[in-house]
Amino acid sequence: MNILPVILPLISAIVLLFSGFTVAVDTIDASQSLSDRETIASSGGTFELGFFSPGSSRGHDIVLRHNNSVVWSVNTAGWAENPVLQLLDYGNLVLRDDKNDSLDTHLWQSLDYPTDTFLPEMKLGCDLKTSLDWQLSSWKSPDDLSPGDFTWGMANSNFPDVVKWKGSDTYFRSGPWNGLRFSSTLQQGSNSIFWYNFVSDGYEIYYMYHVTNKSVLVRSIFDQTNYLWERSTGSKATQSWRLFLTLPYCQCLKGFTPKNPDEWNSTDWLQGCVWNEPLNCSTSDGFMKYSNMKLPDTTHCLVDSILSLEDCRTKCLNNCSCAAYANSDIRGRGSRCAMWFGDLIGMRQYPDDGQFLYVRMPASEIEIAEDISEGQESKHPDDDLELPLFDLHSIVESTNNFSMRNNLGEGGYTFRWREIAGKRLSRSSRQGLREFKNEVLLIANLQHRNLVKLLGCCIQGDEKMLIYEFMPNKSLDAFIFEKSKLLDWHKRFNVLCGVARGLLYLHQIWEARIFGGDEMEGNTNRVVGTYDYMAPEYAIDGLFSAKSDVFSFGILVLKTVFGKRNRGLYHSNQSSRPLLRCVHIGLLCLQEHPEDRPSMSSIVTMLSSDNALAVPQQPGFLVETLDSSIVNEMTFTLLEAR
Repeated sequence: MNILPVILPLISAIVLLFSGFTVAVDTIDASQSLSDRETIASSGGTFELGFFSPGSSRGHDIVLRHNNSVVWSVNTAGWAENPVLQLLDYGNLVLRDDKNDSLDTHLWQSLDYPTDTFLPEMKLGCDLKTSLDWQLSSWKSPDDLSPGDFTWGMANSNFPDVVKWKGSDTYFRSGPWNGLRFSSTLQQGSNSIFWYNFVSDGYEIYYMYHVTNKSVLVRSIFDQTNYLWERSTGSKATQSWRLFLTLPYCQCLKGFTPKNPDEWNSTDWLQGCVWNEPLNCSTSDGFMKYSNMKLPDTTHCLVDSILSLEDCRTKCLNNCSCAAYANSDIRGRGSRCAMWFGDLIGMRQYPDDGQFLYVRMPASEIEIAEDISEGQESKHPDDDLELPLFDLHSIVESTNNFSMRNNLGEGGYTFRWREIAGKRLSRSSRQGLREFKNEVLLIANLQHRNLVKLLGCCIQGDEKMLIYEFMPNKSLDAFIFEKSKLLDWHKRFNVLCGVARGLLYLHQIWEARIFGGDEMEGNTNRVVGTYDYMAPEYAIDGLFSAKSDVFSFGILVLKTVFGKRNRGLYHSNQSSRPLLRCVHIGLLCLQEHPEDRPSMSSIVTMLSSDNALAVPQQPGFLVETLDSSIVNEMTFTLLEAR
């Protein structure tokens, strides 16, 4: 408990006046004062508190005495003769001596006692000398600023990570520090609006972040459900906050299933996941390799600085309590062995960051994973689909045998039915059952305001259909290509921001790639999707990655800005700065080489900031000749930072 806020008002009440008012009770309130050489006594008269001058000192200290012997006193080592309270420009309130303006010698500062908001330059961790913990605490509600159920701070000084607690129960972990960053933290891009550092020097262990542009304020708010990252927008007079990241969202790794499905589906993840098949500690056990992982809770982790990764595997396999192992330091070629015992808590998987984690699995699960990798189908088509299955006969009747009057558009075959929209795979599609099931499993539990909810599916004979929530306001193209229904620029920009956040969510949480098809990163001979949106390397060579989605988003940006499809050209006479910035971002997304394109996290940051942008390289396009558009030369005017 932090007693400083309780002691300070009491001291203030005592030293406020040195009048002759006599207190003869054991209690004083804020309206009373205590003068020199007056005391308050305990109810039995055993102890007394007041101002006294110890020994030959001429000063006065607040002292608790028993039979004229001092048994307690206020520590005066940190007192100031001329105390001043100063509010600093990075949000720190400090109490210091007016004769000493050094911020390193302050008597008290508000950053040592954070509430629900994590600001730049604020420490999250602990002072090993004073045992002071720098922790965030949620509010009970926006109207009740008293501490809520959750706290957020640093845990485990030997292999530290940042933890969210609900009471005494661990709710979320950042993953341990791996020498470069916390294992769940995304690698910062060149256009990042903030950067972070970690200090562990034997005196303090803390995590801190800094903003790259002092005019842009970043804050992270810790509430009862989420950890929200926001940045300021607009001028000081019209400043508002824009959300760009929310943590956490939980899912089970492959090979695991929710321990309590009902609680899990209601977004209560505290019970966690369990192995599909219980471990039996046999010599046939193996390890499944998970990439891009945030490492588990390190409370029950053992680090061996000598063992190689192969020796680490052997030692873990020979210990029935060992559930996983990994490199604990990824600098250079990677070194040091980290082994986890018991439950694996707080893991997370990312599309591009994190590190490898090797999790113990029974032989049956290893075999299943190998079968899937070889394209084998060993289950009934709908055995593992945990969502409603629609009957084909009822769908046929309700859509009037898939009448064209109910067709919503291209892209497979889509139909509209009451308050439900569906996607019916074309008979000519080469998408197999495995690919269809992967798509269903991937998106079944997506929960994001910018994503349409999947309600169920139909797998019957050769028919494969996805049933979605119906959106009555039609699709975006109806409002950017039809002149009678054009959206104003503000609404178009909000649409782009929403799409970017939705796609970032997919990349971070689900490793999904939705614009170009349903393949994961790699090489494929079967190219599926809408060619207007396809990256050249995917359409031509079948090479697919997260940067293929970035290219597709760039096409969407230019379509939304100019109101023209990819196969036509348009010259806009608008020259507003936000519009030109979006064009610039779109061109960065359309660069020919995937490695030159920004990540979705960087794009979200670009859309919500005014930071300088890189100069786009040669764009990559599929050239197609149309009667309505004859192109001799295309010239791009690039924005240069001053």
